[in-house]
Amino acid sequence: MPCPSSSGPCFVVAGLLDPFPLHENMQSHSRIAPACDHRRRLAFDRLRRDDLPVAATFQPGQLVRVNLAGLQAEGVMFQAAVTDAVAHIVKLTSEQPPTYLVKLLFSFRGVTEVEVPADRIHAA
Repeated sequence: MPCPSSSGPCFVVAGLLDPFPLHENMQSHSRIAPACDHRRRLAFDRLRRDDLPVAATFQPGQLVRVNLAGLQAEGVMFQAAVTDAVAHIVKLTSEQPPTYLVKLLFSFRGVTEVEVPADRIHAA
């Protein structure tokens, strides 16, 4: 497919224009920054590693919602339906990976406190 704003060809991949067209003056298969900017913008185009979200840090006493599906605590296995339990942060129990002790606002078979990985917690 000819590139409307440069002499080099652009290549179509899965129905979208390749962001790095090959140009005639290239000796190898390496790619260079695009000379044309006519392609569709995708959400991940501008996403860089430093733009990625950092694991949230929670404070003791903070109200949160936790996904307990598949976790086990004190002999109780939480079913797949327990994806949005309300709790308060008690403390950080591990920094790598970040894990918090949370106090549930209700009891599951007598269990009121559970250690939960940070990626299963979101602010209420």
